[in-house]
Amino acid sequence: MQLQVVDLGLQPYAEVLSQMQQYTKQRTFDTCDQIWRVQHPAVYTTGQAGRIDDLPTTSSVPVIKTDRGGQITYHGPGQVIFYILINLPRSNLKLKQLINILQQSVIEVLANFNITGTLIPNLPGVYVDGKKIAQLGLRVAKGCSYHGISFNIDMDLQPLTAIKICGIKDMQPTQLAEYIKINPATSQNNNYINNNSVINPGITTLNAVANIWQALLLQALSASNPIQ
Repeated sequence: MQLQVVDLGLQPYAEVLSQMQQYTKQRTFDTCDQIWRVQHPAVYTTGQAGRIDDLPTTSSVPVIKTDRGGQITYHGPGQVIFYILINLPRSNLKLKQLINILQQSVIEVLANFNITGTLIPNLPGVYVDGKKIAQLGLRVAKGCSYHGISFNIDMDLQPLTAIKICGIKDMQPTQLAEYIKINPATSQNNNYINNNSVINPGITTLNAVANIWQALLLQALSASNPIQ
């Protein structure tokens, strides 16, 4: 599978959503598969199963309705997202396989830092100690996926605590920064940290974590026998 990675930096959600939809609508069988790496300014997004009354009533964070699967989630700086724009039949991938690859990639990143990530039956995403650390929502059109997976690394979790995560009352969020030290952002490139090296297993940067995740994800997606 030939994949291009596009690093968008920090971009408004609505613009990226529109770009994903257009890319998917206009692509042909020969269009290159891409992974978009991005962070968003603060925004709530509602999936097809999302309920507006699950949103906080006093929040000033904008809300955008989307066409992805899932319910309500929050995106903000310090959370890295990979949007997965792949022709599934051409890549010999089923949607269930893709979901497994995405979730397992986060679990592998966590294992790099001696943190145990787990799955919860019938709930999307990845969890640590029963708290949600990665959110997943996809859509498939003409056999091609878009939307993707987000990983809480070093962000403000308060907007996430204000919603029903997975539609479940009292489900709590977490992030990598609660388990290891993340060096403060010193961005010179669209609010991404420009230090690509892991200093030690207990101290790292947001961009270093994102680079590890990207490498693991590309390896899994490019494998001749995708994870079943």
